[in-house]
Amino acid sequence: MEQNPSQILEAETINIRKLLLKTISYWPWFVLSLVIAGAVAMLWIRSSQTSYVSYATLLIKEDGQSMALDNLLLNQTPKRNIANEAGIIKSIHIKRKALGYIPSGISYYVEEKLKTKELYSNPPFHIEIDSLHLQPYNVPVFINPQEQGKIHVKVEAEHVAFKKPGGTSTSIKPEFIVDTVINPGEWLVTQHMAFKVDALALEGVEGSCFFVMNSVARQVGFYRNLEVTMNKESALLDLTLETDDPQKSIDLLNALIKAYLDSEIEQKLDQRDETIGFIDQLIVEISDTLDRYENQLTDFQTENLTLGIEAKSEDLYSKYSDLQSKLSQLSLQQRYYKYVGNLLEQEKTLSDLISPATLGINEPIINDLVSQLIDLYNQKSEYAYNTRKDNPYINVIDEKISNLQSSLLVNINNNLEALELSREEYEAQLQEIEKKLGKLPVTNKKLKTYERKFNVIDNLYTFLLKKRSEARIERSGTRPANEVIQYATPLTTTPQKRSPVQVFIIAMVLGLILPFGAIQLKSVIFNKVEDEDQVRSVTEIPLLGQVLHVNKKNKDVFANPVSTEAEAFRTLRTNLGFFATREPVKVVLVTSSKKGEGKSFVAHNLARAYAYNKKRSLLLNFDLRKSHSNEKGLSNYLSNQASLDEILQKNEPDLHYVGSGPTPPNAGELITSPLMNDLFEKIRNSYDLVVIDSPPLLPISDASILSDFSDLQLFVVRLNYTPMDLFKQSIRKQSFQNLKRPLVLLNDIQPRNSYYAYQYYQKGY
Repeated sequence: MEQNPSQILEAETINIRKLLLKTISYWPWFVLSLVIAGAVAMLWIRSSQTSYVSYATLLIKEDGQSMALDNLLLNQTPKRNIANEAGIIKSIHIKRKALGYIPSGISYYVEEKLKTKELYSNPPFHIEIDSLHLQPYNVPVFINPQEQGKIHVKVEAEHVAFKKPGGTSTSIKPEFIVDTVINPGEWLVTQHMAFKVDALALEGVEGSCFFVMNSVARQVGFYRNLEVTMNKESALLDLTLETDDPQKSIDLLNALIKAYLDSEIEQKLDQRDETIGFIDQLIVEISDTLDRYENQLTDFQTENLTLGIEAKSEDLYSKYSDLQSKLSQLSLQQRYYKYVGNLLEQEKTLSDLISPATLGINEPIINDLVSQLIDLYNQKSEYAYNTRKDNPYINVIDEKISNLQSSLLVNINNNLEALELSREEYEAQLQEIEKKLGKLPVTNKKLKTYERKFNVIDNLYTFLLKKRSEARIERSGTRPANEVIQYATPLTTTPQKRSPVQVFIIAMVLGLILPFGAIQLKSVIFNKVEDEDQVRSVTEIPLLGQVLHVNKKNKDVFANPVSTEAEAFRTLRTNLGFFATREPVKVVLVTSSKKGEGKSFVAHNLARAYAYNKKRSLLLNFDLRKSHSNEKGLSNYLSNQASLDEILQKNEPDLHYVGSGPTPPNAGELITSPLMNDLFEKIRNSYDLVVIDSPPLLPISDASILSDFSDLQLFVVRLNYTPMDLFKQSIRKQSFQNLKRPLVLLNDIQPRNSYYAYQYYQKGY
């Protein structure tokens, strides 16, 4: 059957109201949480420093020096790996290089009440250190003014590292203490420290000032908040850096950009210097041959004067010279290929390999493979310098280098074979021309031979001189391929501190969320019975009523008959009347799942409620196994050691009491003795209500046996005390199933701030 939407809405409203009222019942938690959150927020506002973020932008361009083989075959425009460039910028090598452009070796601070502030832009004093003396690193050295213009220097530190600036050897001292007074400009020299203080101007500075000599690791740590972001739609890199001083953020970021661009220029200069050196070596070798051929030609012309050359021989000698030039070019290519091939076969590094295009060798595949090898060796050097040796990316680069070297060696061998075939063809053509020239006059033939040799070597020499000039011009005009779009400036630097209003709002929200979450977590972890709905979800046993929480040590609620607690028991008395059928309820059994749930408290005050209404009531304490009294009681009666009159305690006219008596050795047998029937027959005829305070249900079966003598059985459940699992276990137990007319009673309802206490007042009034 479908539910009415209004009924569903009403159910949801009740659940929300129940949740709110339950939460409000823990209002002291919320008050305490809000007070703590406010105090933490105030402390955070006073102690936190404003941080500043600077922004800069780089454009990653192509340098036009290389083209990947796959991009060449696919006719695509190659792009630099922007991720690699971002990694280079964040490398330790670039950071250390950048720190050399700014004064980062010494940091100045002022120690205020709740925070320490760096004085980067305008330090109140200046320190000059002795670079040849040991110095303590990463240790605060306090500088405070004294009377008569003197300076108090104080250092207290443990496990201090000492070394000379720029040195590598480090010594460790377990304790380092300095406490002395010096004059401005006076050198303070100890075994482990040497410096002087200049330009002391501490007026207006609140707090203690100190400086720290920064180690390399600490300086590199200035870049710990560096972020490099790649733009997916362009070749832009966005750089951001956060520090405690705006000028420091600007200087560090701009120094990093300068170091990155300078490193790129230095790499290009190294490559071009290597190219120029190789060309110079070739020029020296060729110049000797050129001088020899020039001398031979001059000597021959001197001896034979100037000889005219017939028109017929001009064409032959021209072709002969062209073939000789081609053979020289083939020889140059063969020398280069053999040079590269030897390096590959000997497994030598190719990081400084010369590009074949530099020597005029126009083989696209060879050019591309060499360029890729050079790029991979540069990447490997960069990663090897800035990362661990076991970096898996270095292994990937090594694998790529090995594959490229194999491809390059195969292409070189193929080209050498093709060049050898071309050489054989050219030499065959030369032999044919030489046969024709042999028919010419001998003198003209010799002259042309000398001129041809000289011209060939002269052309090669001129070609190398041109290439060297071009390389030198290119070196002098070396510029970084990348471009700075935006340097870090005060306009690109913004503060990042939250406003006090935002901090307080966040603190208040957390101050409400945390106790609310703790309340819900408490319910889940401890899993106690918390409300009537949980009871009804487990069992359909009727609910007799609810008993309010009593703060007093005196658990007799009728000591104040007009109290709300007393009124709750009057309500229970009334509700018991509704469960009477043909005959009135004469005997009520009160039990629970375990000790401490208020079973005896309920039994006593229920009997008191009837006595307060002028009804003769009797309270029986049937917990025979845990008696702490030597007075006569039920154990004496059931063992034929006393009569009923002897065990009755008639302290009040309408309320009588029978204790359990001394603890018997056979409590189970006494409860099942024939005298039980005799006892209840007598008291049923003598009293309007008999309340049995029985033992708990789970440990023993006494309550189940006593239920045979009762008309109703009250099962007490104490909220926020009785475990839910124990409650489920109790009602599924056979001893509970034996109860004839069980009723559930909720005990320890918190007054007013509890949802069910609130319901109680609504229903009662």
